[in-house]
Amino acid sequence: MGWDMRKLVLAFAGLLLSGVSAQATEVYDQNLMHGVYYGSGNGLSPEDFAVVNNNSIELGLRAKLTPNVGTAPAVPLQIDGSNGVYVVPLGDAFNFDFSVDPSVGTSQVSLAGVNQSITITNELTGATYTGNPATFGDATSSNAPGGYQNSEKITFGFLGLGYDPALNDTYDINLTVGDLTDTIDVQIGSGFTAAVPEPSTWAMMILGFCGLGFMAYRRKQNSPSLRLA
Repeated sequence: MGWDMRKLVLAFAGLLLSGVSAQATEVYDQNLMHGVYYGSGNGLSPEDFAVVNNNSIELGLRAKLTPNVGTAPAVPLQIDGSNGVYVVPLGDAFNFDFSVDPSVGTSQVSLAGVNQSITITNELTGATYTGNPATFGDATSSNAPGGYQNSEKITFGFLGLGYDPALNDTYDINLTVGDLTDTIDVQIGSGFTAAVPEPSTWAMMILGFCGLGFMAYRRKQNSPSLRLA
């Protein structure tokens, strides 16, 4: 390998490493730096958020049982979100809580003009909601100026996700602010599992592929050969 090629490879590797380090690491079952300020019972510890922090902005996401639905009491216990997966028993509903705090560094960061989005996907049906969380986020206390957070029920009609507490399902939730992304999965019951073809279906598929392969082979064998004079 020539010297110019070595320099190109090293430069490309450096670019890849710099791209990886730019995205902060997501940490699970954490308390928010400035706490939780919305709703009754939301400040219970541990807060069990999935948190991303780049020393300027902190994002937090979690799921908890919706109070007074199914087995959940008025102030339900927080759900353990180890590895970013929150498990909700069948028959219950859940709230997704989000937090955006631009005041975790030495000075507050302006969010003006910064892309902000929250996307929720129902894996079972494919229904998706995408919106700007700042439009339905409540301002936080003076400890976190410029930030916002809120708690929304998955059953809210404006989301259009068709939540059914009786179905095994999984919801993917992504919160993005600038180049920071926070992600959790909320598993309902045993979760969503893609349908696996029946053995007879597999057999028909294999026979079909074999048939296509045989036809292609025959076509190749029967095609006229090009002969040179």
